[in-house]
Amino acid sequence: MKKIQKNYLKILDMEIDDLEEDIQFLIKQVQEKRADGKITNYVAMENQAVFKNEIHALKAFRKIVSNTNHENFTELGDLKTYLLDEFDKTMKTYGFAELTVIYVKRKIEKVSKYVCS
Repeated sequence: MKKIQKNYLKILDMEIDDLEEDIQFLIKQVQEKRADGKITNYVAMENQAVFKNEIHALKAFRKIVSNTNHENFTELGDLKTYLLDEFDKTMKTYGFAELTVIYVKRKIEKVSKYVCS
């Protein structure tokens, strides 16, 4: 069972990488739309601020994942609960965008389904 937790954390880290790349892509799209005059500078700056906040939140979550010892958990559910609880504390401490919680929860469930199948 410990192998499942170990693999879970590795795959979750890769999923967070993927999500961060998606957000970086959105930042580039905002910059292009601003350059093309499709959105105002104000809208572009607001959008970029939100996206960068989300990236900071993901980096904080990645730190939680990398600092988590899979050996401390006998059940995958306990590991998932721990990760969500720690991320919730981090979100409240640093005031990260709430939308990031939804992203992270979806990734946690996606990876859980993958390693349990």
